[in-house]
Amino acid sequence: LTTGAAQAGPAPAARDLDALRAELDRDLAPAGLYAWFAAKGMELTAPLRSIAEIHYGPRRVLARVDVPAGGPL
Repeated sequence: LTTGAAQAGPAPAARDLDALRAELDRDLAPAGLYAWFAAKGMELTAPLRSIAEIHYGPRRVLARVDVPAGGPL
């Protein structure tokens, strides 16, 4: 067993979320994603149902996650 301190690298550059969203030409309702999970045997309940928006394209996905204040996440 060893111990130590992790060193964080530099923070990534900020992204223009509006520009990124404009590149993504498709939306998916979160309910559709959770229905897909359920069909695969993964019934997610709160607080794991925190995805509020999903935008996607051929190579990227942008999702907004709403985490309740003071919640377990």
